[in-house]
Parts: sequence; structure tokens; C-alpha cells
Amino acid sequence: MKTKVFFSLATLLLSTSLVFGQSIDSAKIKRSNFDNYDELRANQKRLGIDTLTYLDSIFNYKVQIPYWLQLRETGSATTIGGTLPPVNGIENAILIKGFPKSEFKSFEEFEEIYLTGNKFGQPTKYSKEHIWYGQNELIKIENGVKQKVFTFWNNKIYHNLFILQETKSAYLWIQFTSTPDTYDLNISKFDEFMTGFKIINL
Repeated sequence: MKTKVFFSLATLLLSTSLVFGQSIDSAKIKRSNFDNYDELRANQKRLGIDTLTYLDSIFNYKVQIPYWLQLRETGSATTIGGTLPPVNGIENAILIKGFPKSEFKSFEEFEEIYLTGNKFGQPTKYSKEHIWYGQNELIKIENGVKQKVFTFWNNKIYHNLFILQETKSAYLWIQFTSTPDTYDLNISKFDEFMTGFKIINL
């Protein structure tokens, strides 16, 4: 019997809650709180829950969390993410960061800061610590854009796939970050992660 779990960000100030229920037709819903992601995963294992879904009711999206993604504390109520299984001792990362629309004049301004306005060899518009090292073609997708970009940080070059999405309440910056040697090895896992991502209208 499959069981699904949802954990939602009800407000930016309230703690995240764990909600789980049978995937068969049932009006029964059980709730449980957790203090950190390790406790969440322990609850998932203990309760035999096979599908974990993050639901953000503030920024209007949800995403299934694959079993292989090691959730990490981000220090931000607007960011969720984790690391992939190590490849040759290197852990790639996936993050989703949400921004209220009020922080930007438009999606075009958001896109300019995180993608199109950055120049080779210059600090990025979103972080003075990261240097922009180039990009591939910008691709339009439903509700946004995506682009492979190259950055230099802490004396290392990184290959990233950035996806910018618009929901009714927010702009989302979805990031896959890897080393040059691990990008091709792990991009399929990021693609798998994105198949479980959905914009919702609550």
C-alpha cells in the first residue's frame, strides 16, 4: 500500500509540518511535526511512507523529494534543497529559492539579475562572491526560462542549470550545481527531480 507525505510551509514564520495519508481514497489525514530533515526522513522510514512531497502554499509550488536527495538545512524559510549521492567524493546540489514578486519590478528584472544581465568575468548580479563564466542558450519553458551557466566561486568552476519560474505569488530560482566532471553524470537526477515539480494555484 503506497503512502504519501506532504510537508508544507504554511507561513514564513511557522514551523513546517508533516502531513501523511494513504494514497487510496480516504478522508483520514494524520499530522506530525519535525524539527529537522533528519527527523523527517526517520519518520518517513518508521511510518513506511514511500512518497515525500514538499508543498509551499506561500510561493505556490510543490515538488516530490526523491529518496536519493539528502535534504539539508538551508537556514532560510524561503529555500529548500539538498545534495545528491556522492560521485567520486563530490556532492552536487539542488536548491529551490522563492522570492515574493514584490521584490522585483517584473519577471524580466528577475531574469536579468539571475541570468541575462550577467557578464563574463564579472561578479554576478545576485552575488559579489560568484564570477559569471558564461552560459549556453536561454531556453523558454512553461512559466519561465532555463539556461546552463558557468560560475567561478572559491577558486573553482561550477556548471549549473538555472531554471526561473513564475507562480501567481512568487518567482522561483531552481538551481542544479555541479563540478565540470559531475554535471553529465548527475543531470538526469535533476531532470528526475523536475518531473516531480509543479506550480499550484491555492
